[in-house]
Amino acid sequence: MKPVPSRRTLLRGAAAAAALNPALGAPAAEARGSGGGRGVPDRRMREVYEEALTPYKHGVVLENDLGFADGPCVFRLDDAWYMTYFVLHEEGAPRNGYTTEIARSTDLLQWEPLGSLLPFRDGTWDAAQAAGSIALPSTAWGASRPHRHDGRYWMSYFGGDQEGFEPGPLAIATAASATPLAPSTWTRPDRPALDPTDAGARWWENYRHFRSTVVHDPGETLGAPFVMFYNARGGTIDDWSEHIGMAVSTDMTEWTRYRTDPVISNAPLEGDGGLSGDPQIVRMGDVWVMFYFGAFWRNGAFDTFACSYDLVHWTQWSGPMLVAPTEAFDRTYAHKPWIVKHEGTVYHFYTAVGDKRSIAVATSRDLSGRQDPGAERVTASYTHWTTSVSSVRDGVAEPDGSLWTAYETPNFQDWIEVAFPEPRRISGLRLYVHDDGAHIRPPRHYHVEINAGGGWAAVDRVERTPGEPGAGANTVTFRPVRVRRVRLYLHHRRGGVSPDGGGMYSGLTEIEFL
Repeated sequence: MKPVPSRRTLLRGAAAAAALNPALGAPAAEARGSGGGRGVPDRRMREVYEEALTPYKHGVVLENDLGFADGPCVFRLDDAWYMTYFVLHEEGAPRNGYTTEIARSTDLLQWEPLGSLLPFRDGTWDAAQAAGSIALPSTAWGASRPHRHDGRYWMSYFGGDQEGFEPGPLAIATAASATPLAPSTWTRPDRPALDPTDAGARWWENYRHFRSTVVHDPGETLGAPFVMFYNARGGTIDDWSEHIGMAVSTDMTEWTRYRTDPVISNAPLEGDGGLSGDPQIVRMGDVWVMFYFGAFWRNGAFDTFACSYDLVHWTQWSGPMLVAPTEAFDRTYAHKPWIVKHEGTVYHFYTAVGDKRSIAVATSRDLSGRQDPGAERVTASYTHWTTSVSSVRDGVAEPDGSLWTAYETPNFQDWIEVAFPEPRRISGLRLYVHDDGAHIRPPRHYHVEINAGGGWAAVDRVERTPGEPGAGANTVTFRPVRVRRVRLYLHHRRGGVSPDGGGMYSGLTEIEFL
């Protein structure tokens, strides 16, 4: 048996994911609602997925000598971008715990640290821990400037007075400042607003509270203008499940818990220990979207989302994750999202854990400048960090070591997309499927989608040879069509979650177009 990881293991990147039962597959856009409200249909969930998709990992954009930068929150003031994040001070520091820092950027890619917004302080409930994010961010998709309340900017944070790595009870409070960019100008309260020891603390939050986000709901859908989403843990130090719940406020200082149960909860297929946390809320047209991270109810740690019409009942996306470990710098965990859209480009900031813990960004278009704009672009929903998705179009079909695999993917199915520089007429694909007899096996099934510029659609009049996927050449033909983009979906034999002996994931050496 693999060891069940603690939250400490998650944050330090020191161990493998929990050992779970095999999953035999799930539909790409299966809608799982939290009950009691109108669910968001598959079609709308797929639209949100495509809008938020960032297949190009630009890389690490913020790190420090401590080897620990976590929890990005990005916003815009005046003519610059700012990021709040928190760091963990350890041996040799004035105290051992979290402080909240701020950094500045003019292009969302180059970041300069400016100092501490919430430093250590003496003799208070949050003397040794203060990990926060800017509150009241603009929720409109594509907006980025935080709102003020009572003439001040706000921050929500979790804190405690015990030194170490997230020790003892951790509580949530809000701080305010008229000069939000100046270090150490934030007014912090004498007591927390939400404490796990409160008499009203619910079963899932009576041990520790973690990261929160606060949004302004002018329509007061829930009877108050301010709504907080946060993740928390209940039970004991040995119970490391985390869930996302809600609280509401009329003044940003006093908070009332909303509902008895969490609004987002994800348990693994066996036992306890699924993590769901670090929510971000945006508005895309008719739906609220919650970006959040998950861990250990699928392989590893990753970013995903849920949608709601009323802020209370959420339909969870169960298709491919928005971000998952695919590079050396995030090979252990890729999680804790903050996503912004600026001038037509989506930037997905997240905490990347490889050799160290840093802030990385993935984008909706390639900003590296390394690719020829007149060349094909090959992307995937997941690529194991030791393989390369570009290898499926290098003209070499033999398994010579150059291949793509979805080994240890958190997804039940993954896609590979080829975008042509000019529209191209195709009538089929020939796939060269890799089979190592162990963890890389032919998929259970595969299907093809095409995009001629007006959205994704399934191909017509499909014929497959052989009928069931096997090692080597597999051919699928369909009615000829002129397209710009093609996606091949591979349904893994045993992907998403791994049993003790490991999963069975798809792998390809080449894709040819007919």
